[in-house]
Amino acid sequence: MSTDERTRAVAALDAILDFGKQLAQDHQRRMPVSSSDSAEAVILTLFAAAHRSAGAAAELLRRKWADEAQVIGRSVFEHVVYAYLVSHDDRQRRLFVHYGASLGRWDEIDAYLRVFPDTDQSLLAAARSQAHQASLRAVEDLGLIHGDTEQARKADLRYLADGPEALYTRLNTAYPKHHRGRVRAWCAKSLYDVAREVDQGRGTPTFLTLYRLLYANASRVAHSDPSIVGLVRTDDPTTLLMGPDPSWTVPAVTAIGQLLVGIDELVNEVFQLDLDKRLADAAAAFQASLS
Repeated sequence: MSTDERTRAVAALDAILDFGKQLAQDHQRRMPVSSSDSAEAVILTLFAAAHRSAGAAAELLRRKWADEAQVIGRSVFEHVVYAYLVSHDDRQRRLFVHYGASLGRWDEIDAYLRVFPDTDQSLLAAARSQAHQASLRAVEDLGLIHGDTEQARKADLRYLADGPEALYTRLNTAYPKHHRGRVRAWCAKSLYDVAREVDQGRGTPTFLTLYRLLYANASRVAHSDPSIVGLVRTDDPTTLLMGPDPSWTVPAVTAIGQLLVGIDELVNEVFQLDLDKRLADAAAAFQASLS
């Protein structure tokens, strides 16, 4: 791959990043959210995270580190497909909102104590209290309070409030792949299944294609697949290939750019910004600049 091809590819990604920034700046007043746990708030959070991660990937691509850029591209992929998931699945939206402050925080505390077992427990009292209160809000919002009458439900809530372990166990039933002491994702569905579900809802194979193009290969890099990280110089088998391999620059740019267009389209749809033509023009210009 020539320097000119790499430069054009990164410039194309920069243009899509700039479009997203401009979208946010131009329409910030038209993107109000009703509350911090609303679907709109979650989508905007993931929109911002996707653009930040893509910006970091662009910096790596400028340095010709295409493989490493793909690893960050995995995060872009997850931010985008999960944004689409929570946009139409309210249960998943609730699981997303509550996970970090409740089960996620409990796991952080447990992990800290495993590393520093002699820690003064009083130093963690505030963090435990916050996680406990967040967990109580979660079990209520997720419909995990037992009882056929209001009185019975109040009694069950008091029982959970008085027993942190019972509360954790009850909340854990909403996250079937989560086990105490082992950090797991907030969504029990595999990412492949989420991508397929989103594609079915949109009527396009976009995200499954990008899963195969970007995510699967990036996972090989992230998990030290020998076929990726164990390369040697073909002209001198005794010398490891220490320099960057830029051959995946255009595929990485193509995938990350399409993901950004996808989340921009979702924001446009959710907040009714009427940017269909501008989005179509930006997507067309992006594709043209890669050819």
